[in-house]
Formats: sequence, C-alpha cells, structure tokens
Amino acid sequence: MFWLRLVWYSLPLGVAAAAVWLTLQAREFEYRADSDLVLLIPERPAAFNPLAPSEGAARDVTELIYDRMMRRDDELILRPNLLKSLEYRRRTTFYFTGEKEAEKAAAKIESSKTEWAAWGLADAVREGALIHISQTLPQPEAPDRVAEGFDPKGLAKLLRVRLTLKGAVKPSLQSFLGGSIEKGQIQHTRYDGDRVADLFLLGDTDLFLKEFELYYRSNPNLEPLIEVAETTSRISTLEMTLELRDDVVWHDGEAFTADDVLFTYEEVTRPAAMSPLKEGFASIARLEKAGEYTLRADCREYYAPMAEAWEALAPLPEHRLKTAVSPADWAAFFAAPVGTGPFALDPEASAASGKDELVLRPNEAYFRGKPLQPRLRYRVIADPERRLLASRLGNIDGCLPLGREPLPDLGPAFVAASDVARYHTFVAWNLDRELFQDSRARQALAWLADVPKVLADAASGPEPLAGCRGLFFPDSHFCQAVLPAIPHDREAAERALTDAGWKRRGGAWQYPEGKAAAFRLAYDRANRQHSRLAEALAAHWREAGIDVALEGLDWAQLIEKRLAPREFDAALLEWELGFGRDQFAVWHSSRAGPGGANFSGLRNAVVDDLLVKLRATEVEDEIRRHAEALQAQIHELQPCLFLCETGGAMLFRADAVKQSRPKTAGARSFDAVSTGRAGLYAGRPWWVRDTAETRRLLEEETAPAALAAPPNS
Repeated sequence: MFWLRLVWYSLPLGVAAAAVWLTLQAREFEYRADSDLVLLIPERPAAFNPLAPSEGAARDVTELIYDRMMRRDDELILRPNLLKSLEYRRRTTFYFTGEKEAEKAAAKIESSKTEWAAWGLADAVREGALIHISQTLPQPEAPDRVAEGFDPKGLAKLLRVRLTLKGAVKPSLQSFLGGSIEKGQIQHTRYDGDRVADLFLLGDTDLFLKEFELYYRSNPNLEPLIEVAETTSRISTLEMTLELRDDVVWHDGEAFTADDVLFTYEEVTRPAAMSPLKEGFASIARLEKAGEYTLRADCREYYAPMAEAWEALAPLPEHRLKTAVSPADWAAFFAAPVGTGPFALDPEASAASGKDELVLRPNEAYFRGKPLQPRLRYRVIADPERRLLASRLGNIDGCLPLGREPLPDLGPAFVAASDVARYHTFVAWNLDRELFQDSRARQALAWLADVPKVLADAASGPEPLAGCRGLFFPDSHFCQAVLPAIPHDREAAERALTDAGWKRRGGAWQYPEGKAAAFRLAYDRANRQHSRLAEALAAHWREAGIDVALEGLDWAQLIEKRLAPREFDAALLEWELGFGRDQFAVWHSSRAGPGGANFSGLRNAVVDDLLVKLRATEVEDEIRRHAEALQAQIHELQPCLFLCETGGAMLFRADAVKQSRPKTAGARSFDAVSTGRAGLYAGRPWWVRDTAETRRLLEEETAPAALAAPPNS
C-alpha cells in the first residue's frame, strides 16, 4: 500500500515534469509560419573556399555564394556565365630583308585567298618589310602553309634570346631597357610566366648581347640564365581574349571586374599553389588585364577545352583579399565570404544562432534573376531522434547528404531526389609493382572477383550498387559508349594468369620466379561502404588463391602516406567525374610519378596520343571518336578495376519544395525539383519553399511580365 500511495501522489509531479520537458523540447521545434527553406545538415561548415574540394553542406553553400566563369545547362552544354566570351587568335609576323621582298610575299598570300578559310586566316597586312597575319582558327601549321610560296632568300633572320631569373623578370627587364643603348634591336618580347622572357633580335646582335650579359653579370643576386636559342624569320603569338559581363556585382555592392579574375587566376597558378584547378591553366604563359572587363592571355599552346578550365574557376573579390597576408586572413574571409552568386551569407543571423544554424539570403542584384526563396536556413541536428521529431513537426523541408552516413528516416512525408551517378568507386593498381605490370594479370583479378555479388553484398540499401558505365560524366554528348560489364569467369582468369607466366602451387598462385601472389589493399576505414567492398573483394581473391591483406587508413593517411608517394600495392578509392573531356592529368605518362594524379602509374603511348588529341580538337566527331577510343583502351589495359558508380540523394518534403527558375520576359517556372542530365544541383539556386508568401511573390513578378508579353510567348 505504501508503494501504491507513493506512485499515486507522485503521478501529478511526473506529469508536470513531463510537460515541462516536452515544452522545453518543443520550443525548439515550434510550427513555422514563415517562408524559410530549412535544410538539415549534420554539422555547420567552418569555411567556404571555392578553390578547394568540398562536399556536403560546405559544397552546397559554396556553390550558392560564388558564381563560376562558365556553367552547364540541363543538356550538359557549356554556357557563358560571368565570362561573356572567349576567343583564341594566332598572330604571326613575318620579317623580310626589305620592302620589295615583303611586297612579293604579300602578292603570294593574296593569290592563295581561296585557301584562307581552310587555314582559318582572317587577314594579312603588309607593314613595310613586315607581314602580319591573323588566324581565327589557331592551327599551328597554318603559318607554314602561308610561307610555302615565300623566297627563303628574302626572309630576315631573328635571334631568340631567353632570359630566366629567380624572381619576376618583367621589372628587371624594364629596368635594363631604361638605360640600354642597343635596345632598338629588340623586335619583340614574349613572356612565359613570371620568370622567363624571350627576346627576338634583329641587326647587330653581338653588341646587344655584350650589353645584356654585362648588365646581368653585375646583378648576380637575380641568378640570371641567358640562353641564345635558334634563329627564325617569324614570330607567332597565340592570344586568348576574355570578355566579362559588365552587370555583375559582389554581395557588398562592388563591381565585378577583370581585376578579380586576374587576382584569382594568379592565386590558383602561383608556384606554391596546390589547387586542383592549376592543371587546366598550364597552357597560359601570361594573363594580363586589357580593360575593365577584358583580359588577354599569351598562350604556350592551343588548348581546345580551355572553356572547361574557366568553368571550374569561381573568382574571388580582389578588393577584399588583396591585403590578406596570412593564412588567418584567408581563413577569416572564407568563414564569412563575399561572392557574386545567387545567395549571400547572412553573418548576423548566422552568428545569432551559434553553431546550430547557417542563414543565407538572396542576392538582390543577381544578374540571372533574384532567387524567389526569401531565406535559406541550414539547420544542424546531429541526433537522429531529434531529426525525426523536427521533420514530423514540419520544421525541416529537406535533408542534404550527410557525408558518409546514409540518408536518415524522416518519415513518409519525405521523398528522395537522386543525383546522377557522378562518383566512381574503383581499385587502383600500382603498375610499378611487378605483380600488376602485366595487363593479363590485372584482367584476371577483375574476373576472379564476382563483382555483381561483391556489389550486392556491399550495398547499404535493398538495391545492389550499379556498375560503372563509362569513363566520363554520365550522358556526356562526346561519349555515348558504355563500358562492358565485368563477368565472373574463373576459367578465363586462370588461363590469363597462366599465359602471363603465373603458376598454381597447392591452391595458391605464384607469379614468375616463384613469388607468392600477395598484395595489400588500402582503403578508407571511415567509409563503411568501402570497408564492406574491401572485405568482399579480399574474400573472393583469397578463395581464388591470392593472398590479400587489408589496410584500413584514415582518408588523410591514405592520401599522404600511400597515394602521394605511391607507396601502395592496391587502393580502393572514389573520385568524382567532372563534366569535361580532358583526362590528361589522370592517365598521361607525364603525370605518373609521385605526387601526380596518374597514381596507377599507367604509361601507354596509345593512351598518351589520344589524350593529346582530345586537347587539340574542337571538331565534335573527332572528340567523340577520341573519347570513346580512350575509354576502350583504358578498359583493355585495366589500370583500375572499376567497381560501381553512385550519386548522392536528397530528401525533400514532397508538398513543400519546388523549383522556380527565371525565364524570358520576366516569367518564372514553378515545378517539382527535378534531376536533368547535369544532375540535381543544376537547378539548385532556384529551390523554393511552396508557401502562400512565395506564391504571392511569384504572382507579383509574373503578372506584369504576362501583361507585357506577346500572346504566343
């Protein structure tokens, strides 16, 4: 009876305590009457740097804050964005011994005018003893075709002299020219980066060289290197002109100009920079500002996919960062950045929420049209139960991918929107290891692993993981061919190993000279799917008689201790497929050493040739032929065992989130969130919460446009 009375009298206290607890918990999850779009994230990002790789919420916010120079449309076609136009032009000047010789050569060029279109020749102008030609198609062989009819005796000879300094060459050279007596012999100066200059001389070059060498001998601190190179009768320069939009402003109201692009380019390409974007600009020798919204580049060579390099560049504000001198200065900017993108960080609202929330507001002056969404909030809720409670109370509208975690269960009100399969998971073989040098052995390893079963066992959901379809971004217009599926064929594998000189001893394989077939497979132990894949693969290979040791490492250790120095046998990795066709950095022989992106160490002349051809042509049929041939060659050589492709997914409240893109004449769409060929994020700036307020804003924007538009618009 005592216990019964105790429970009876304590019950009101328990109910009161529970009510207090529920009130405190529900205070955080009150029903919203606002138009905010709230996305669930596992943690608040600390930095938003568009020049470094990122994922999850950091990537999502970064892409909204900064705009890129080029962008992909829904059909994966590259379109101008901040960059209005990009044009290559090759200019060549021929030097003759006199005006009569130049006049004869000009007549020859004029008589070949029917060939000008094939050469890409725009014009040919004689200026005294010089002839200047300009090409809109920068074919390097065109000047040779033009010069075929010239009399060699009438051509003058210029001497090329190369100056290399340890520091900036241009200020030093300008200082020399200020006091030079013989500088009149310089016909042209061409810079290659900041430390190298080529001088082209005509006349008494001996006098100039004595003066030149004397000057730099008296400045040994510059560590000058003077090289006298070949003679030539012409000077060719390959120029690239970039025109920017003139109606773009930064979030702080400052105009976006060529200064910002030049500043960002120099940051990406400086010698100590580790940016993955650096490779794309290797063909540019020097970039200079040529106007408020114009830049001009001197190029070392023609690079057909140059627009792809600019596509990856998101400019930074020069006026904000030119005084940044320390890592702390840069970190402070990336924590509270200023961009030109469709949304801007709201530092006050974000700071008021502490670590639990990040708030973005639409860019009122966005040149593609102000986003309709009034406010965007990223809500940090790490606890699964609190996530579920928040979603059921209507306080969450969507959920971004949670890193390596699977998407949470937020209840039946949420539907998944899948991105395209842009991530490849594969095993990279170190081809410098004797075990993997024969492509037949690598092919046999693929056949010994029952890949469909491995993928089924490793899948985290009810559906098996899908195999890799191709080497390039899915549905790329320049490569429609599909990689063949990997069969499980033990007999074919054993024949291939035998042909490669392997022998079976007591159930175990040995490769030539009786060495045991054994290797170590490194993988990211924090990635649960990779752990399952590594264990399943190792089990299949062990069963077939190959000893495999697993090495689970932290991701940073895997990169720094294994991949960068190439101290690994095999590694289970994942990479994201870019939109572009240029895979030079990944497969070319020149990138196979330590620190290179070709970490398999593939060295193959056919592959190298195809990679160079893909960089040299803009003809669609040729691009398609070379891309598909490259994919077929990589499949045959098997430098990697491509396992599966995956795409991220997001959860949306089915009745809450729409997509509202600006259209012509001021109209807007108002549709369900969709995934096109370019992926889920192609429509990312235009996601909007479907509320009475946003529909009112939509009506206000579209009504005047509808009245002004023609009947059939």
